[in-house]
Amino acid sequence: MRRYNTDVSGERIPVSVVIATYNRGDACRAAVESVLAQRPLPLEVLVCDDASPSHVAEELREWCEAQPTVLFVGLVENGGPAKARNAGVERARGEWIAFLDDDDRWQPGKLEAQWVPVQSGKWDVIAANAFRSSDGRPFYDDMPLPREPTYADVHTANPVILSTAVVRRSSVLGAGRFPEERKYMGIEDYALWLRMADRGARFLVLEDLLVEYADAPLDRLSTAHLRRQLAVADLAARRWLRAPLQPPRARAAARESVKAARFVLGRALGR
Repeated sequence: MRRYNTDVSGERIPVSVVIATYNRGDACRAAVESVLAQRPLPLEVLVCDDASPSHVAEELREWCEAQPTVLFVGLVENGGPAKARNAGVERARGEWIAFLDDDDRWQPGKLEAQWVPVQSGKWDVIAANAFRSSDGRPFYDDMPLPREPTYADVHTANPVILSTAVVRRSSVLGAGRFPEERKYMGIEDYALWLRMADRGARFLVLEDLLVEYADAPLDRLSTAHLRRQLAVADLAARRWLRAPLQPPRARAAARESVKAARFVLGRALGR
């Protein structure tokens, strides 16, 4: 396991880090340590536990209470990662929110690299590239970075890796937070970016590999991809029906429906 410098003295910036977790105490602690190693330091870290088994939650709570600036937020009922993240957003004191999944890790200098564009005030979402834990390849290895995704770009594909994102808190609240319905589980972050784009949010994706992104196990990839594609197609169709004359929404609905149909046909044919 990577060992981080967790000396918490030094400058703090108005960023609240929200980590949603469920039944992964050891992994979550390593994620928190990767945050506490940042310079400058965030204002606070909110560990939002989605009703883990009692022994896991209690051990994590005790560990968090022993760490300066780390707050344990325990949910009473399991509601999925969106509900856990929303609980963190609501309690956050920072003007900006940085998200981190409990199985991902920030790299040294992550916050520092993003704090410069944050201070410009030009963007509402500052994201970055990441490398895959399985083989070290960049997550985005087929597009030029940095880039500023347009409204149409956001409808073409999710441009933001959640664990890299630093987001203006007021923009998240104004967009209604992450959707908590189960049908959006796994794409709740994309649904939020789309809501924010509807309200004029501006996006920036840096080229830096600032996060170690945990790949899904190989035996879950096919099923997870199918489930996610069906969810994205449903989301695109619902958004198009609410604004059928918007070309980006119409194109997204048609494209994602075709993709979903190909996935289903491929599974039926054993491909």
